[in-house]
Amino acid sequence: MLHTIFVINVLSFINSTWRQRYGSSLERESVLLLWSFIVSVYSIGGLLGSLVGPAQINFHKFFSFRKKTQLCNNLAALLGALLMAMSQTARSFEMIILGRLLYGINAGVSLNLHTMYIGECAPQKMRGMVTVSVSFFIAVGKLMGFLIGLREFMGSEELWPYLMSFSAIPALIQLATLPFFPDSPRYLLLDKSDKDGSLKAMQQLWGPGDHSTEIKEILKEKMTMEGQQIKGMKDLFVDHSVRWQLIMMGLICGGMQFIGINAVYFYAYNVFRSAGIPDSQTPYVALGIGLSDIFATLLCVSICHCVLLVFASMYFFPCNK
Repeated sequence: MLHTIFVINVLSFINSTWRQRYGSSLERESVLLLWSFIVSVYSIGGLLGSLVGPAQINFHKFFSFRKKTQLCNNLAALLGALLMAMSQTARSFEMIILGRLLYGINAGVSLNLHTMYIGECAPQKMRGMVTVSVSFFIAVGKLMGFLIGLREFMGSEELWPYLMSFSAIPALIQLATLPFFPDSPRYLLLDKSDKDGSLKAMQQLWGPGDHSTEIKEILKEKMTMEGQQIKGMKDLFVDHSVRWQLIMMGLICGGMQFIGINAVYFYAYNVFRSAGIPDSQTPYVALGIGLSDIFATLLCVSICHCVLLVFASMYFFPCNK
């Protein structure tokens, strides 16, 4: 999260670094251009990570397990955090750019792989709710970015490089805890044909009991998929059976990028300043963005859940006229 104090400090750091190197200050437009590149390089990294992620998932000669892929992916976050933490000492704003790029790659891979992993680890009756929780915790992460960026915490002029590297903490937590979790039961049974391992993973994740029904459902899915090749991006676009689903996803994801929320998040300082809010109050006003995001996420999830229940009841229990 690009906090107000962070923005001020980074802009000042870019200008002072340039002055120290070349003996002259940058023009305001040039500083803003570099700042815009720092902002946008995260999205470029996210695009690269989302394209690399499927290759890591499918080609097991590079990574044998999805869990191991997530563990390796944390190294990108740790390296990015290290670069940004050392940027002020090294007097290099290029390290911030590279660190943000690595953060984006980490997020792009994680968003695909983590969602798939937790969805496959969840029981079928809870799979939808568990998968949707990803959006909720993304909103929580944004709010945490606003909180720790307050001047009372890590928003000071001395601590802003460590504020940028704060994402290393979740990466370290996952590195320490994820090895104790099993691979997903579906992955073990479908991709590795390890029935005993899949059953053991179910018992570890869901508790002891009879999970034969879930095993049968996964095996039934495996029989359906036998003989089918993994579809690439080109095959996805020409497949008529998923055309409308693809169009709907494109409209939803594309529409989210045009509603202006990214501009509010990344340029909150400029937006609030233009609205006449004093600079000393903008960090606290920005907390409202994170809270609104969490509220909207919970509201949308609740509405979608109710709509799905209504359609399911109409499908399974049609009214007799």
